[in-house]
Amino acid sequence: MKSSLVITTGIRSANELEEKALELSRQLNVPYIRREKKSLAALREQGRADIILLVRQDKLSLVVDGNELFFHPGLAKLRIKEIQTGKTDQMIRAMNLEEGDSLLDCTLGLAADAWWPVMWWAPGGRLSAWRMPLRWRKSSDGV
Repeated sequence: MKSSLVITTGIRSANELEEKALELSRQLNVPYIRREKKSLAALREQGRADIILLVRQDKLSLVVDGNELFFHPGLAKLRIKEIQTGKTDQMIRAMNLEEGDSLLDCTLGLAADAWWPVMWWAPGGRLSAWRMPLRWRKSSDGV
């Protein structure tokens, strides 16, 4: 019988990543398999799992049927960089957000376009969203 999920690290991992993977394994009560330069297919077979949670230096991702799924900030990351260099974001300008304002996003997705305007321009504000239920819960690591 296959378990649904195992955890491993990238092929070249430092001890700190292995510690992070072990901690996730404990928190999620999911088996950890040491990578040891094995392919993901070999690990999937070894762990008798359908899904691998892959812990890397810069992200967490799920590998399902050979496809890697991970959180990507989309254009939000680029927009934040533009703001940090003194440029104006057109969406922010159009919304005219001020401290304490609220924002309603009716196409939330992973909230990449909605969370940062509220955090950046409207501290103390509130983000409300409407969306069909997500199948995966985004953690602090982005998965």
